[in-house]
Amino acid sequence: MKTIKILLVLVILFLSIACSEPPEITEITTSSGEINVMVDPVQTSTSAPPFTLKAGGYDWTITPQAEYTIHAEVKSVRTYRSGWDSILSPVDFALAWQGLTEAETRDHITYSQRNRWYYYRYSSQSPYGKSYITRNSANHHILPATENVKRAVLTVKEGDRIRLLGFLVNVDGVDESGRKVWWRASLSRSDEGNHSCEVFWVTEMQEGNKIYR
Repeated sequence: MKTIKILLVLVILFLSIACSEPPEITEITTSSGEINVMVDPVQTSTSAPPFTLKAGGYDWTITPQAEYTIHAEVKSVRTYRSGWDSILSPVDFALAWQGLTEAETRDHITYSQRNRWYYYRYSSQSPYGKSYITRNSANHHILPATENVKRAVLTVKEGDRIRLLGFLVNVDGVDESGRKVWWRASLSRSDEGNHSCEVFWVTEMQEGNKIYR
């Protein structure tokens, strides 16, 4: 009987450990599709229709504004767990491309995020100034299209180089009390200040030679 009890305890312990592990991320290995951070983000018109979903006590309408692909280096990552916006967007990425990904910029330009905003500072020795940094970096509110993409984007770290594919979208939500909330995507890489962030419905992420959908 003692042996049976020990075995039962071991089985229960094994099941507890197994159940506490996070779900696996599905990986698709690809032999092509290099991540090229020296190219600008590509934004093209779209005819994709609006779609609806329910999440977090809200009815959401997601309206695609443009197809969007970006190859970039991650300069800062900030996760969010509270607020209506975190229901759809658990993380923001401050992304940079072109010359801002060069090694010599790292000692002269710093990036940070707070309250869904993104900030940068640069020294007098920086090879790039305000206008260049504004045009070649942006804060992206990441809205994962699938649970698998969500798990993948939550593993991203500062310094990673990634490719993201999907749509810049407008978001409208209404809760059970009738309260309305909204988000509007920036469709320019050169704007700054309020409403200058990209609201990004991400359907696919690539890191290295792995793609997550």
